[in-house]
Amino acid sequence: MVVSEFAPICIYLLIRPLVSLIPLGLPFLFSSNSLTYQENYRPMNVVSILLKQGVCPRVSRKTPKKPNSAARKIAKVQRSNQHDIFAHIPGEGHHLQEHSLVLTRRGRVKDSPGVKFHCIRGVKDLLGIPDRRKGISKYGAE
Repeated sequence: MVVSEFAPICIYLLIRPLVSLIPLGLPFLFSSNSLTYQENYRPMNVVSILLKQGVCPRVSRKTPKKPNSAARKIAKVQRSNQHDIFAHIPGEGHHLQEHSLVLTRRGRVKDSPGVKFHCIRGVKDLLGIPDRRKGISKYGAE
């Protein structure tokens, strides 16, 4: 193995910055003042509780992203923590109107931008789907 004459210089240039930190001590590198990503991370306040009740100031339909085309039924919900969100109304047909109470859960609708919540069927003013045969627990038919 042939070692070039520049090898000692390269090693010196790599080690020199570390040598200057030795008087400060190794705890300096891992000081408690520097926050790691995990300590810094704060989830959205909206997510903090999984199920939350809210009032619907508006019920409407939204067109999805390409290539889909069916209108998605959504409700603007003012949750009990004063956050306004858009929630998807699952299933066929609903009788929601202004000032209806709904229970919402987390779960986005992939083809509807900005819709990150679902309304839960069969609870509060959002009735279940009668005569539903498949997925009955998801649509409040039990």
